[in-house]
Amino acid sequence: MSKTVLITGASSGFGLMLANDLHRKGFNVIGTSREPEKYKGKVAFKLLQLDIDDDNSIASFAEEVLNRTKKLDVLVNNAGFMVTGLAEETPIDVARKQFETNFWGTVKVT
Repeated sequence: MSKTVLITGASSGFGLMLANDLHRKGFNVIGTSREPEKYKGKVAFKLLQLDIDDDNSIASFAEEVLNRTKKLDVLVNNAGFMVTGLAEETPIDVARKQFETNFWGTVKVT
């Protein structure tokens, strides 16, 4: 039986590269995206809906994952977003949104 790996933010970037690589190596990969329907037929692994900024999305996602598999072997908390530029030039609301997503989103998914 292959190990099951959950990768948040698997529809692009590092998450997509990791999900594809692990899938090719025989792992059971479950990826997440805020809009998985946009990627239907474009990825070889399961891609489920998850918005790490939404507590209801996290709760329903957890229930769906538990219905699909009884055991997760690996969690890769990859979902998040990057803000570029100088800290002193970054609007505080943008910085707060990034922190809420990248820190608390990761904590809540875990």
